[in-house]
Amino acid sequence: SSYQWNTIFNKSPKSLFDFEKGLMFKVSLNQREDSQIYIFPTEFYPAQALELDQNNREFSSDLFYPFKDEKLMISQYDKKGKPIVPKIFVQFKPSAIPDLKLDMFKRLPERTSEGPQESDFSQISFESLDRVQQLEGVTVVEDRTQTRLEQLSSKTMGEIDIFEDNDPKRNQFLSTYLSTRGYVVNEASGEFIIASRIPSTSGSNRPAIFLDGFLLFDYSILYQYQLNIIDYIEINPMGQGYGMYGGAGVIKIVTDPYRRAKYNSKPDYSTYEIPMAFEPEKRFYNPKYSSYSSGFFLKYGTLDWQPELRLEADGFLTIKFKNYGVSDIKLFLEGVVNGS
Repeated sequence: SSYQWNTIFNKSPKSLFDFEKGLMFKVSLNQREDSQIYIFPTEFYPAQALELDQNNREFSSDLFYPFKDEKLMISQYDKKGKPIVPKIFVQFKPSAIPDLKLDMFKRLPERTSEGPQESDFSQISFESLDRVQQLEGVTVVEDRTQTRLEQLSSKTMGEIDIFEDNDPKRNQFLSTYLSTRGYVVNEASGEFIIASRIPSTSGSNRPAIFLDGFLLFDYSILYQYQLNIIDYIEINPMGQGYGMYGGAGVIKIVTDPYRRAKYNSKPDYSTYEIPMAFEPEKRFYNPKYSSYSSGFFLKYGTLDWQPELRLEADGFLTIKFKNYGVSDIKLFLEGVVNGS
């Protein structure tokens, strides 16, 4: 044998590439001052609140799975806690599919003396077209607001309020809304002064307020703050899960960057085009057939489609689908990588 078996078995293979880590992006600070950076969430990437300084001027993440047409949006907070356009530099890796330099000219098959035979073509019958019945369309409606509310509520001990575009509360000030949720808010002096109506064991009745992931120490930014740019608010009156910050309750405010861009005259974030992204998962609806023994079904019919199947701990995979009385089926497996 020409192989050096001692070399093969005594030396572990060198890992040349990292797999299953998504795409990577890196944020670099373009100024000398310390900065608070906020990265807006995408469908499968959570919001990030960063502290960058002279000793830590960069942040990178290789667990980035953006969908096609999604964009990376980043904001920066000044010393007063107000969002501004960030002074940063963003890089993506990979940014393009490398050229494999393959031979794109395929060899043509050898020419045969015989042309196509009549038996090579399937016979199509049009006799059943006269019996075709046009069915009424079916519209599937999903309450996305309720689904999202359930998802957000499952991750917190507080109560969530989502402000949709048609919500009349979006015409209110934040102070008016919080006054109906157990707080006393006073803006008469040109300041935002808030106190909880629930007695506190910490000695202070001033709740902690987070704005887009950042803890506010100066509430002046909330003076006459409008709800029309807010996505949702979480109210945790007992402050459960926040330790020393939750003595008088916790209020979390999450804004919508698209609404901010619509209602604010000055931009307070930057949008970055993502050079490469993933296609969203396709949804498959199993059709109903009038006959599971007809020639059409036997040639073109599909029984089921099951995405994202994973092997069990013992290395086996169990696939179940409804029995339609079909004796023979073809099973297609795709995308089997690293056990998934």
